[in-house]
Amino acid sequence: MDDINQQIQAFLEKRDAERVSARLKIKFTPVEKSEATRILNQGDLSDVFAAAHVNQPETGTPAEQAHKDAFTENISISGMKLSGDLRLVGGKALNEGTYLLVEIQVPDAPMPVHALATVIWSDADHSTTPVSFHAGLFFVAINKQDVMKVARFLVLQRKARQ
Repeated sequence: MDDINQQIQAFLEKRDAERVSARLKIKFTPVEKSEATRILNQGDLSDVFAAAHVNQPETGTPAEQAHKDAFTENISISGMKLSGDLRLVGGKALNEGTYLLVEIQVPDAPMPVHALATVIWSDADHSTTPVSFHAGLFFVAINKQDVMKVARFLVLQRKARQ
């Protein structure tokens, strides 16, 4: 297990970011570890997501290259639980350690939230038709403005439930 996975696991064991149940639309694109490292070293995510729509890998079918749609079951400022139709990911659950570029549609935010996330855990729910997948994602890179959008959403959700 590499250093970043150890840090993530330690964080999850002492999760201190409050999660709020929410069904938000998500688009995600898997990226190779080398690309994730490049994004992390770059430090600014603003251009990454614009390029992700244009610079899809040349391998795979057009369906495999496209953004995949799913939704959140819960979200916090540090991550989320992602759910979707297992057919989106080729019939098998996302592998732990996979990096994803995620785009989250947050209500009342004019622009979506963008983050680079890693899959911490993943499973398939074979009791549903079609089979669905669930994955815990940890944000490894997210711009300050996007953290603020998520934080604002969390505060509004808490207030609405009181």
